Amino acid sequence: MGKPQEVVELLKAGHSPEEIAEALRISVNSVFGYLDRAVGEGRIRRSDIYFSLPPSRREMHSVARAALGDMYDDLRRIELALHRRVRATLAEAFGTDDFGWWRRGVPETVRVKCQERRERDQDEPCEPYCYTDLLDLGRIIEEHWTLFKDQLPTRYSTNRKALLEALARLNRVRNKVMHPVRGLVPCREEFEFVQELERDIIPANWPVA
Repeated sequence: MGKPQEVVELLKAGHSPEEIAEALRISVNSVFGYLDRAVGEGRIRRSDIYFSLPPSRREMHSVARAALGDMYDDLRRIELALHRRVRATLAEAFGTDDFGWWRRGVPETVRVKCQERRERDQDEPCEPYCYTDLLDLGRIIEEHWTLFKDQLPTRYSTNRKALLEALARLNRVRNKVMHPVRGLVPCREEFEFVQELERDIIPANWPVA
């Protein structure tokens, strides 16, 4: 095993860059160089480096902003995939016209809320459904549980409450990322939760681009 792979393995085992440098008898700069290469190759993420650092050093390090970028990308993938899957499922069940999937599939409270958000949008407005958030998608899924449950892994298909709680927690994490002035930074447990949720509820054939 060469040095680059050793560095990655030690990082994944929970060692900080300084500990890796000491163990392998190389400079800390060399460690970060190997880690940067591993990020470029897709073997690790910036957030892996971020959480390997002592808490007191995380915000001072250059990877802090990149770590939140990882989280944003995960959140984006989940939200886009859910948004598109919910609409596709409703259209298949109720029809593709507005009087089908929109009127019959989306609860009235959600439709009204989306219309209000659209009216307040100062930019070029999108169709109302684009103004749904994660909690709205959860309400739609709950309303038509029989349509969605078989698309979910067992841990959620047999436990609707668990899915709704997961989406509510995901929304709280999303708020931390999207409102940085509040000073709330997602912790490692929340990073792991988001990554696990993405693996659980976003099959490979769901479009997210």
